[in-house]
Amino acid sequence: MTRVLDIDLDVFVTPIHNIHADSRIDDDACNICPETDVKRFLENDCGLSRDNPMPGMIFEEHDEMFNGIKALVETGHLSSPFELVHVDAHADLGAGQWKPYEYLFTDLMHAEPEKRQDPTRGENGLNRGTVLLFLIACEWINKLHYVHHADDGKDFSEVFLEYESATDESFFQIPRCTKQQFDRWKPPFTNVLDLRKEWELGPRISFEVTPLQTFSGPGFDFVFLTRSPGFTPPKADRLFDLISEYINHEQV
Repeated sequence: MTRVLDIDLDVFVTPIHNIHADSRIDDDACNICPETDVKRFLENDCGLSRDNPMPGMIFEEHDEMFNGIKALVETGHLSSPFELVHVDAHADLGAGQWKPYEYLFTDLMHAEPEKRQDPTRGENGLNRGTVLLFLIACEWINKLHYVHHADDGKDFSEVFLEYESATDESFFQIPRCTKQQFDRWKPPFTNVLDLRKEWELGPRISFEVTPLQTFSGPGFDFVFLTRSPGFTPPKADRLFDLISEYINHEQV
């Protein structure tokens, strides 16, 4: 199975900033990981090498990755479905964004997968904080591994999740429902398990969550890197430049 490594620069910034800034975060407001720790993660835990850079793409904002993946899939450079290892301070699964959820559940998910590849953009649809939902909706991903910042890792809704107690595995599904059914998923919240029984559910994909400090899983085919300037300070750019040395973006 094809494996894609997706790194957002903000995973190396502490504290996590959950509100997107219109300008860069002040250097004095946060700390960044030492370069030696980033190199160890890339080389030891991800199996990357500056001597043999991995094919990939580099973005400023994370929602740009949707267009990049779409182009790679359409040209046959990236085989789908694939495993996505998402290394980020944010899950990008739309936590708290009701309008994109409503659009997905009551509209887009009712179309055939090939008709979901040009979604509404912005605060009501595909944006930097919902991009993974729309990649999953297109059925390009069959396994999602969220490698998170040590200070979070729970910024996604339980409504997407299914657990198998016998195997201790987690799975992710995007529901589809009517507007009336969706409106029941608002405060005071209806029991999530009851809602999942009422809604139709999209394809089930494997879902795993791991802290950055304990992740180890080399063997990637592509690497994506995002700067996310509204969540990172200027001093983090030296880490961005360092990670870029492990990516050959001219091959794709």
